[in-house]
Order: sequence, then C-alpha cells, then structure tokens
Amino acid sequence: MEKMRLFTAFPVSPEASLHLTDAQEHMRTENAGRMIRWVDPASFHVTVHFLGDVDTGQVDTVKSILSYVGERSAPFDVSLSRLDTFPHPSAPNTILCHVTDETGMGKSLEAAAGDRLHLHRLLKERRVWRPHITLGRVKDGKPVNGLPRIPISPLHWTVRELQLFSSDLSGSSPVYMLVQSFPLSYGTDDPRRAH
Repeated sequence: MEKMRLFTAFPVSPEASLHLTDAQEHMRTENAGRMIRWVDPASFHVTVHFLGDVDTGQVDTVKSILSYVGERSAPFDVSLSRLDTFPHPSAPNTILCHVTDETGMGKSLEAAAGDRLHLHRLLKERRVWRPHITLGRVKDGKPVNGLPRIPISPLHWTVRELQLFSSDLSGSSPVYMLVQSFPLSYGTDDPRRAH
C-alpha cells in the first residue's frame, strides 16, 4: 500500500514570517559560508504532531480526527519568543524560534489530537510539545554565530486552523504540500459547524 509522510501544524502569520525572514538574513550574514540549509519562509509553520509514513487508506481517518478536534477547539493566541538552537548550542542541528502558547489552548489542542491519533495507532510516539518555527538546519555541527544579537519582537497572532501536510524529502530540500485545513470553530459562527 502507498504511504504519505504526514504532519500536523498551524500557520505563521504574514507579519511573523516577515520578521523571521529578516532574522534569517542577519543569521546568513553572521554565518556566511557555513553549511546551513535555510528554510524557505513560505514553508514556515509550527508543527503539532509528526505522524511519519501513513498508509493512504488511513488518511481519511486522520482527517476525521482533525476535523473532530477542530470543531471542539477555539482559536487561540500565540507569539514569537526567542531564537535558539537544538539540541545544544555547541553542536546544533536546528535553528529555531520558540513560540509562546499564551493561553495554554494550543497545548490542549495538541493533547486532544494526540490522544485520538494515538488511539488509532497513527502517532508513533508522544513527545513533550515545545512549539517552535524551524528557520534552518545546520549541516556542519558548529555553533551558530550572532543569535544573541538578533532581536525578536514578540509578535502576536491568532491561530484559527489546524493544518495537515504531506512532505516530500526526495529533493535537495523538503517540499511541504497542504492536504487540508481544519478550522478551529468552537464558539465561532463558522457555518461549517452546522449539521
């Protein structure tokens, strides 16, 4: 059976994306000539769950779960926090910007979706959710220069949908394709909630 490599995420606002694009440019200058693969700003997102390779016959189940959770989740506010590297500043493989879940409603959505995905054996493992936006992947394993000198404004935005993406890793950089969006419609007048 064919498989799709899937993950769930929520979008980043245009203002936050522009701000992080500027931060990327500063980092490029500070780390010129380095083996760092920068994420295309059009691909910025905050991952909620990584599902990995899922049989195409199970994709409708994933969609049903995300629709169910979306209908029972209200929009919530998040904001940009600070730049960081993972797993350790002295030997990083990822450059990221932390995202603050201002009300804890993002964590509630993550837990609700995770419980149902896990119940259907669609989630391989449960991890502590640390919301962030990946900005680059470090290929030489050396510390990233200049992060403390790059200011990040705590830009706020409201998350109004959960998204399901597929990813293609066959090229030189990942390609993310939106499969479907699921409105967070609890307490809203979204007509899609009507039965």
